Order: sequence, then C-alpha cells, then structure tokens
Amino acid sequence: MDRFRSLLQDALTKSRWLSMIFPASCVSCGRELERSQDKPPKPAAESDEACDSHKISFQDWQDNHWCSECWSGIYSRQPFRCTKCSACLPKPSPFSHSCNHCHQLDLRFDRALSVSNYQGLLKHLVIQMKNRNDVLATQLGLLLAFEIVNQGWSEFDFLIPVPSHWTRHLKRGFQAAEILGGEVSAITGIPQRMDLVKAVRATAKQGTLSGNQRQVNVRNAFSVVSPAKVSNKKILIIDDVMTSGSTVSEIARVLKKEGASEVDVAVLARGAGVSGA
Repeated sequence: MDRFRSLLQDALTKSRWLSMIFPASCVSCGRELERSQDKPPKPAAESDEACDSHKISFQDWQDNHWCSECWSGIYSRQPFRCTKCSACLPKPSPFSHSCNHCHQLDLRFDRALSVSNYQGLLKHLVIQMKNRNDVLATQLGLLLAFEIVNQGWSEFDFLIPVPSHWTRHLKRGFQAAEILGGEVSAITGIPQRMDLVKAVRATAKQGTLSGNQRQVNVRNAFSVVSPAKVSNKKILIIDDVMTSGSTVSEIARVLKKEGASEVDVAVLARGAGVSGA
C-alpha cells in the first residue's frame, strides 16, 4: 500500500509542470479539473460491505485524473457482492459463497475481484478502451490496481493477462488485458508473465455465444507453456470484463492441472452473466 502511494506521488510530482501548461482534464468526460493542491483534503471512505466503499482514496491520483461526478458514477450502488465472482448484487445470495449464476457453474478459479458491474459509465469506458484507447487503458489499469491494493490482494507469485490467439492479436493490434496487467504489475510489484499461458487455437467471440456455447468455445483453447514455472504458485489472471466466467475458468483449470496452488481473477467489470446472459 505504501509502495502504491509512493509510485503515484512520484508520477504526479514529475508531471506537475505539465499541468501548468496543459490543465488536467477528466479521463472520462474531458472536463477540466481543479488542481488537487487547491482543494481541501478529503477523508478516506469508511470501510463497510457496500460495493462503492473503499478503505483508501488515493486522493492525488483520483483528483488529477477523474472528476468527482465520473468517479462516483463508476461504482455500483448495489450493497452486496458475490464472494466467488465479485458481482454486485441488490440482496444477499441464498447461496452462502456464490450468487445464483456461480452456483450453476463449475468455475475453476478460487475467487474474483472486480471494480463494479459492467453497466453505466464503467461499461462506456471499457467499450471506449477496446477501441484502441491506450491512454484510457492505462487509467483503467490504475483503477484496477487501486481496487486490488484496496482489497489487500498482494501475495501473488505473478499475474497473467488473458492471452489471445496470435491471429486475433495480429488483426486487432491491441490487447487490453496486457495494458491493464502492465499497470497492475507496476503498482503492486507483482511480476507480469505473458510467456506462461498461450492460446493454442482461435475461438469465436464469446460475446456472440450463449452460456453453454461459451464453455465449449474455450474448452482446451489454452495451454501452459512452462508447467514447472506454475507449479505451487499463486497466480492472478487479469482481464477487462468477465461475463460467464468461462474464459478465465478454463485458464484456471489448465493452470491448476499443472500444479498451481491458487488461481484468482481480477477484472474491471463483472458482466451480464449475473443476470442470466
């Protein structure tokens, strides 16, 4: 946590002279921001069970990149979370450790973390990011890092961004998960490894398929390149959106098959799968 604050402060100090020439603007709406040194100090949020509560505010980073309206609009106001997939829920799940969606599936990862549900402003930002917006991807990566640190997720041997098949990577020329993972790695100090898991075949886009089709689509689509390097390791998978959970579950399955001791998932948004999509 202290390292996170130090890195953010260094970055802000080095860029302060730029803000004198080019006033800071919100990375979401583009509105010009007040300089943080002109604002009164803002207390950190109290910790509770609500999805929009945070133990730390990282005020400098927030105030220099997000307006208060966009920042508050990112987080779901639902008061409960699924402890398995991190979906924000309007009421407690009848299943103690999972929501109704997770209860019906054999998800192979141990737990998941998300900033919020895939809706509203966060959905809009993720869609913008996928249109090759590197600057926004960097800021959303910091947002995900903020959530990971806030939740105390730090004891990982390395993180792995969800890999795409080389044909898709060549066609798109942009891999959001890698950018997000790079920012998370820089802030948390967890090494990012992109050489341990690869996509061995091209798959159809998950967004065009039903829940059952998604599981079939990614089955045996990934392999571990160096089994010895994942054995007995605690691994964090990074992606932008998790809907059905099929993709990250399949990656977790092959990692655990090769001996990984724990596989967790961190995503920007928990997708529509919580409502049956």
